[in-house]
Amino acid sequence: MARSPLFPALVALALTSPLLACGGSTSDAGSGGSSGGGTGGTGAVGGSATGGTAGLGGSTTGGAGGQTTGGSGGMPNECQVPSSTPAPYATTFRFVSKSGASFYLAEDCGLRYRVSSCADGYSATLSLSGDCTIDCNDTQGGCIACGACPFSAKLVTTGSPAETQWAGYTYTYDNSAGCSCHHQFTAPAGKYRVEVDVFASEQDALSGQPSHTASVSFDLKESGGVVEVPLDLLGT
Repeated sequence: MARSPLFPALVALALTSPLLACGGSTSDAGSGGSSGGGTGGTGAVGGSATGGTAGLGGSTTGGAGGQTTGGSGGMPNECQVPSSTPAPYATTFRFVSKSGASFYLAEDCGLRYRVSSCADGYSATLSLSGDCTIDCNDTQGGCIACGACPFSAKLVTTGSPAETQWAGYTYTYDNSAGCSCHHQFTAPAGKYRVEVDVFASEQDALSGQPSHTASVSFDLKESGGVVEVPLDLLGT
């Protein structure tokens, strides 16, 4: 479903209303704000005037760079990961329960999660989608208007994990011809981190009261990779 560029103004609404305009986060592939660079898929995704991309979660600073081939261009030495294939590196995030417990994840147009890069010390959430914005180089098609997405909770059990995909691109946001627009970059090979807020009940997810946050560091270096994220406290 298309996502709205008005995420920053809607975050507070998501905590008190069952409906949220598309573009909330970490969806799995959230969209950005009108002037900046998540959460989803299924994460979150606001915008940053200087950032790379997000997930679902809203970006506030520079992203992972714009290289279009394999390698770790733009990554500090300690963040580099060798790759023999060209970017982008499409990745699946699989959120699982290994303890037998049931958990919930928040979702609007997709799961709300966040991805950050070693390049800036994991300090900023990357924007992972250009949904609900036009390409800044394309001013002929007019603005994109998005509808609303229901704000809900996704149940995760041992036998029923939740999955979402990241295409391997990051985004910054701007304005062109009066329309919200995006610049797309290819996330380079390197070290990244994915994190997600975990809720003990459906009501907690709808009211925005997580019990804890699960996170996993991973190497982005090949397309088709799967990153498993245990939601259990002992697995985070």
